[in-house]
Amino acid sequence: MILLCGYSFSGKSTLAAALRDRCGAVVVCPDEINARRGLWGGDGVPDHEWARTLELAHAELSAHLGRGAPLVVIDDTGCYRWLRDGYR
Repeated sequence: MILLCGYSFSGKSTLAAALRDRCGAVVVCPDEINARRGLWGGDGVPDHEWARTLELAHAELSAHLGRGAPLVVIDDTGCYRWLRDGYR
């Protein structure tokens, strides 16, 4: 597993896409999870919705690793240390 976190527009998603294309990595992206849920970050996603998104991201990560995915990339923005530790 590789966890990419940092500022918006710093290249995390570009790197995640390159790892997907070149190495066959599976990418888990909380922003994409929010989009599937009909939530848009620019509108100010409430904390309780982010908590649910994090649960879904962890579930996706576990499912991919459980199916034997050789590499899973987490593409997350500005991830706090306690959130990063949760991926461990």
